[in-house]
Amino acid sequence: MACFALALRAFAGVALTASGTLGGTRAASHRSLSILRGGSTAGKEVLVTGGVGYIGSHTVLELLRAEYRVVIVDNLCNSNLECLKRVQELAGREASFYEVDIRDKEAMAAVFAAHDVGAVIHFAGLKAVGESVAKPQLYYEVNVQGTLTLLECLRVFETRPAGRATERLLGRAARLGPGLEGGWGDRRRGQPT
Repeated sequence: MACFALALRAFAGVALTASGTLGGTRAASHRSLSILRGGSTAGKEVLVTGGVGYIGSHTVLELLRAEYRVVIVDNLCNSNLECLKRVQELAGREASFYEVDIRDKEAMAAVFAAHDVGAVIHFAGLKAVGESVAKPQLYYEVNVQGTLTLLECLRVFETRPAGRATERLLGRAARLGPGLEGGWGDRRRGQPT
């Protein structure tokens, strides 16, 4: 539950109470999700990678309740479609679903090409500590290469990530160019070069 609380706070400024419910009224939490409604994302779809997992499914539920059009990409390695069915039942609305691994460049590009994606919330990844020690290559491929594939689709399809911190990070990377040429500036003062 703590990860979900952090994800919602980072994404939309929504707080969870000690009992695990959304802080404030449902209308207030829906207003908090309005960061996606302005600017270049207005009227577009929100892509949620890992959207059938625990944190992703809760985020999808809130997006659907807030009347966003949601597209989910999940390879179902740590989740199942019963979760998605339940989320859609609770929301009273459906999301588009693609059983796709984020490492698959062609499949990811096809999802972006099929939808008018205005923002992306990225939850797809592996997280079991014991397994990561036993299978470090797999974790690298999914968590690093998969994220790089997603970032490439964001660039090619001119989509912005959801969340101010991610936007600032990627905005800085874009200014520095491919490979982050230009360095990170004077770290003592935290100033860009």
